[in-house]
Amino acid sequence: MVIPALQVGKQLSATVVNMRFVKPFDEALLLELAKNYDVFITVEENILAGGSGEAINHFLQTQKILMPVLNIGLPDYFVEQGTREECLSECGLDGKGILAGIETFCA
Repeated sequence: MVIPALQVGKQLSATVVNMRFVKPFDEALLLELAKNYDVFITVEENILAGGSGEAINHFLQTQKILMPVLNIGLPDYFVEQGTREECLSECGLDGKGILAGIETFCA
């Protein structure tokens, strides 16, 4: 998901952080980013429930950091068969879908 996130980040002049590892994630970096940004957006090719975005939400809550967070990921229902690109597009995980989700959230 890094490539479409980078493309969207460039369009929005947003900072993109490659979360290379889900566990353990870089808590110090997350705390530093929370000091400097008003909104977090996570993008993952995983079901949202139990995913990395949810882990970030939980960490922010335990640190008493209240900020808007948009988690973009796979829905918790059966996705019709297709190519990887078709499935990602259907789930809003291509560049166009990610951008649309962010624009709706931040409007």
